[in-house]
Amino acid sequence: NSLRARFWRTLDKIKMSFIKILQIYLAEPYSSLASGITLGETSTLSAATQQTFKDSGLIHLMVLSGSNVSFIIAIIWFLSRGVSIRRRVVGTLGLTWVFIALTGLSAPATRAGVMATMVI
Repeated sequence: NSLRARFWRTLDKIKMSFIKILQIYLAEPYSSLASGITLGETSTLSAATQQTFKDSGLIHLMVLSGSNVSFIIAIIWFLSRGVSIRRRVVGTLGLTWVFIALTGLSAPATRAGVMATMVI
């Protein structure tokens, strides 16, 4: 049991807990849509819903992208006002990278994380 394996298992547990919370509070297909939009998790979407999104040209909403990462950064930055700038930057970047890892380190999210790290 390496530290790396435990880290990824812990992130997966957090992700699954978040999805379960969405399923408790939101009826289908809304919980699956929320999972897709916030975490890029499409495994809970029915095949019919996925096809509807593909046919309408909106499937890109289910893919985690730079806009999702930017939104997370904005939320963390806003919630951490009143904290010293150094802690705010470190906390924002740290939590952003945890979010990116939580969502599977997809290329668009990782690219956005790199850009945010350079800008912030």
